Amino acid sequence: MTPASKPKLTNPEEVQEAIRGLRVSKAPGLNGILNRALKHLPQQAVSLLVLIFNAVLLTHHFPTAWKHARVISILKSGKDPALSSSYRPFSLLDTIGKLFEKILLARILHEVNVHRLMRDEQFGFCPRHSTSLQLASLVERITRNFGRKRLTGAVFLVLAKAFDTVWIDGLLYKLTLLNFPSYIVHTISSYLRGRTFKAFFQTATSSRQGMRAGVAQGGLISHILYSLYVNNMPSPSHHIELALYADDTAIIAMSRKPTLLVSYLESYLNDLQQWLSKWRITINVSKSTAIDKGLTWSPHIDQVRKKTAQRMGMLSPLLNRTSDLSVRNGVLLYKQLILPMMDYACPAWRSAAHSHVWGLHVLQSKCLRLATGAPWYVSNRQIHEDLGVPLFANHIRALTASFDSKLADVGNPLVWQLGRYLR
Repeated sequence: MTPASKPKLTNPEEVQEAIRGLRVSKAPGLNGILNRALKHLPQQAVSLLVLIFNAVLLTHHFPTAWKHARVISILKSGKDPALSSSYRPFSLLDTIGKLFEKILLARILHEVNVHRLMRDEQFGFCPRHSTSLQLASLVERITRNFGRKRLTGAVFLVLAKAFDTVWIDGLLYKLTLLNFPSYIVHTISSYLRGRTFKAFFQTATSSRQGMRAGVAQGGLISHILYSLYVNNMPSPSHHIELALYADDTAIIAMSRKPTLLVSYLESYLNDLQQWLSKWRITINVSKSTAIDKGLTWSPHIDQVRKKTAQRMGMLSPLLNRTSDLSVRNGVLLYKQLILPMMDYACPAWRSAAHSHVWGLHVLQSKCLRLATGAPWYVSNRQIHEDLGVPLFANHIRALTASFDSKLADVGNPLVWQLGRYLR
């Protein structure tokens, strides 16, 4: 039984704060209300929203008008427009409904954090737990095994249509077992049931269709609900460790003998298959793989260099020696659109060979030289100094130092000693 408790009602200050956090670039749902419009609401209108949201919390009834989604499809880069699989669907939800979700999400996260309901291995959608942190944690485990002369084997799984196939009754049952307050469970039940959508493509519009399973695509509470749904994944044995990020699962086995390594993985995968079947979850076989090769950063760095060069090519009309773009704006383009591709997750690959880092430094220098239009006789180091941009090796060294300094504050025992093995 979930504990009976009075709902934690909202107030004008909380709703105003939620409105301030809305992104004006987000497209509206079927109601056509823009986030920009909400930011200009008078105080009286905000007070009315408070009354509506509190009524939802008290009655546990998520309004039907907020449950209708507008689904649009965007062509994936480089894909054949004649194939339906080439499009990525986006679900645009009711603007007011999503604003209420921010209020409900705060109450869900309060329960999760206060009662430590999320397992330590799950980094997805947890405060201060980034993809970079999970990647670094995974690398640390492999590095630790190298140091102890143990082999490491891993299976990487991606769940198929994870958000779309969540068994609603199963999710509500799990929330009940976790002792969520009854008003939260009943409100989530109302939120999930009776949802509908219309698909829009070019000039065509589908009829309204119902959704019988899954959490709402694009919903603000969907990520945490999904994480809670898979939170009771089978616990690993002494020779198995898990690394979870939303619907991505890494199963890591360690042993001194290859035969035992395979045996440990097979044993856990058998347990996992039973659990997946029980909770109606399937694996995306095409995106799942097993890894038993040596750890090397060459493929990753090569891919980063390729993507960076492609983006520089896309920006070439602006970043070239004859461009009228100011140096300031050219450097801004570099910092906002190119550098994030180059330094992403660098705490995980800090141990990459010097030649790999140098290859990225060369791209950085080329980009800055184009942004400034500097002549050939001005050195790259001088350009960096004049712009106040650190050399790439120094940049990732500073990022990883900052990363390591924050590990103790994450609140997860799996990452407290992370920097020790990766330096």
